[in-house]
Amino acid sequence: MTQQPKALRLADRLEIEQVGPFLMDSAAAELRRLHESNTELLAALNWISTVNAMDYEYQAIARAAINKVEGEMK
Repeated sequence: MTQQPKALRLADRLEIEQVGPFLMDSAAAELRRLHESNTELLAALNWISTVNAMDYEYQAIARAAINKVEGEMK
């Protein structure tokens, strides 16, 4: 069984526990990190949508964005 991403673990804890300052800070930091990642992924996808289908540079851009997000989710 794979471990849940940090954002989902924080969300589960927020739903079942009384919220303390540490959990609120962790949740806020994770939401900011996810917002930044989403912004980068959107920029990469927007770039990919404008390239020529024969251009393989788009794969490198997409893989870099995917690897960053997957690495941060562990």
